[in-house]
Amino acid sequence: LTLLPVVVSAQTYYFNNRYELTPYQSWDFASTILQCPEKYVIYGESGGNFGWRTIVLKQLDLDGIEAGITMIGDTLSEWSIGYPGSLLKSPNGTYFSTGFHRNYTTNWVHDRGLLCKFDENFDTLWTKEYGEKAAPFDTSYIFRNICFDESNGIAITGSWGEYSTGIMNAHAYLLKTDTSGNKLWEHVYTNLPGDVQGYSVISTTDGGYAIGAFQYYNGLHSDETGDPLVIKTDSLGNFEWVRNLGGGYSDSHDMLSLSNDGNILAYCTYAVLNNPGSDSYKSPQVTKLDNNGSIIWERRYL
Repeated sequence: LTLLPVVVSAQTYYFNNRYELTPYQSWDFASTILQCPEKYVIYGESGGNFGWRTIVLKQLDLDGIEAGITMIGDTLSEWSIGYPGSLLKSPNGTYFSTGFHRNYTTNWVHDRGLLCKFDENFDTLWTKEYGEKAAPFDTSYIFRNICFDESNGIAITGSWGEYSTGIMNAHAYLLKTDTSGNKLWEHVYTNLPGDVQGYSVISTTDGGYAIGAFQYYNGLHSDETGDPLVIKTDSLGNFEWVRNLGGGYSDSHDMLSLSNDGNILAYCTYAVLNNPGSDSYKSPQVTKLDNNGSIIWERRYL
C-alpha cells in the first residue's frame, strides 16, 4: 500500500456559464462586459424579438446567476449595439451606451446614431437619436464607440454615410455631447480618401481626441484592401493629423487606449498575405504613438 499525499495550487474556479440574452430562442452576442460593485453587466444584442435586432443589458450577480435584464427594441426596426467599450460608467455613477437604430425604407435604410443613459440599476433613463428627422433619409449615422473627456463630456465616434448614385460613401464621424445628450458639436472627416469608419475613441492627454478607424477601398475581391487609421483632433474635434498603421494587404480597424504614460496605444491585426475576409494570415499588432503622431514603438506578435 502506497500513500501519496498531494497538494495542488491552482487558479480558483468561479463560474463558466452560457446565457440566453433574451427569453427568445435565437442568436445573440455581446461586445462589452462591465464589473460593477455587486454584479456584472453584459452589453449585447439578440435577434429573437420577432426577428428584429434588440439591444440587451443582462445583469449577473458575482456568482454568475442572472439578476436582471433591460431590453431596448421593438417589432418594426433594428436596434444594434456598438463595438467593445460602447457601454461605460460615467464619473457620477450612471451608465451610457451607444449603438444605432435602423428603419427600412422603400429605397434604402434610415440609420440614426443612438445614445442611451441608465441608472445604477440599469433602468433606462432616456434614449436619444442623432440623424435625419425627415425624408428622403439620404444620410446614415452609425455610432460604434464612446468615451468621457476631462470635463465629463461625451465623445462618440462612428461613421457618417452619404447615399448617392446607389452607393453609400462612409466618412469617419465624431460627436460631442453633454451628459444630457445635447449636441455640442460634430465633425465629418471628408478629407480622407476611400470609405473611412470610426471604431474607437479616446480623450488624449493634450485635451483632444483620437479615433481608431478603418479605411477601406472597394475593388475586385482579390484587390480589396483595408487599413487601420489613427485620426487625431483638437479639443473641438478639428482635424490635426492621420496615421496609417497598415500594410499593402487587408488589415483590420484600430482600437485605441491610453498608455500609463499618457500616449496613444493602437491595436489591430496586420495582414502578411492578401486573403480578404479571412484572418488566416493576420498577426496582432500594437503601436504606441505620441500626441503628435510619431511612432514610439510598434510590435507584431505570433
